[in-house]
Amino acid sequence: MNAPDPLRYQKRLQRVLQHIEARLTEPLELADLAGVANFSPFHFQRIFSALIGETPQDYIRRLRLERAANQLLVHKRRSVLDIALSNGFETQHGFAKAFRKHFGMNATQWRSDRSFWQWNGYRWEWRKDRNPGPIPGNFRHLYQTDAAYSEDRIAALNAAHRGERPECIRGVRIDILPAYHAAVFRRLGHQLEQPLAHWREVLAWAELQGVPLEGGTGLCVCHDNINITPERMLRLDTGLVVPADYAPDGVTTLIDTLPGRYLVVQFEGAIHEEVVANAWLWGHWFNDNPYEPDDRPTIYRAPYQPLDVSPDARYRFDICIPVRLI
Repeated sequence: MNAPDPLRYQKRLQRVLQHIEARLTEPLELADLAGVANFSPFHFQRIFSALIGETPQDYIRRLRLERAANQLLVHKRRSVLDIALSNGFETQHGFAKAFRKHFGMNATQWRSDRSFWQWNGYRWEWRKDRNPGPIPGNFRHLYQTDAAYSEDRIAALNAAHRGERPECIRGVRIDILPAYHAAVFRRLGHQLEQPLAHWREVLAWAELQGVPLEGGTGLCVCHDNINITPERMLRLDTGLVVPADYAPDGVTTLIDTLPGRYLVVQFEGAIHEEVVANAWLWGHWFNDNPYEPDDRPTIYRAPYQPLDVSPDARYRFDICIPVRLI
């Protein structure tokens, strides 16, 4: 039997992914998901597994567990039971068993035990093997084998972790954002060079479709916590804001971002400096202000700018982190 055709089935599976993400806390039956894609349950499971890399059941379970894991870190006053029930688990026992199997620890350890975490030079990673890595203090030893990290980059990271606001952060404010209607490509992965590859794909699509770029707004919607979800599985929706009456083109997916209160961080710098910005934001800004992140996706928002892939290229965009008052 021939393998599934990704171009033929991609749009139908995208409908299923959106359906799952919108109803992650509700019961999700295989037959219902197959119906969303207009497949039989047997063929749906086969096609989903081939194109997504996980069975539908494993995909749903992982998203629920990762969402719960993020809430355990961010909302420390919420009970484990409350978080478990609010993420589609019927009992605390079932949640505890699934959580330990996936993360190699229980929820209490996840919240309090730093020995499971290791800094990889770009982000924290959890490790099932409980093999602690160095805690940031002086970053030089983390990059001594990586020529890309020069002395000034190491100094910038050290300064950010001491609480010094990086030069790449031009402004920080709380703002109420509208819902943006956008045509996007769903892509996986978030290595430093990948956002540029995603944006290159968007620009090529816009030119082919005749979508005007001058004065336009680009968006990248990040659905996962980069420190929790494996990098290759991070869900990114990258595209352009389009009018409400924009007709579906059969290539992109139309989405509406979630409106509300956001921390808007004005970034201007090289792509690699986002690491420094995040170190200061998550290590200091949130500790010093009466806000905490909520469960909506983070939005990267940028005015149209020609793609520059030179080593010293600088970019301007807003990092919009959804927040609520503590």
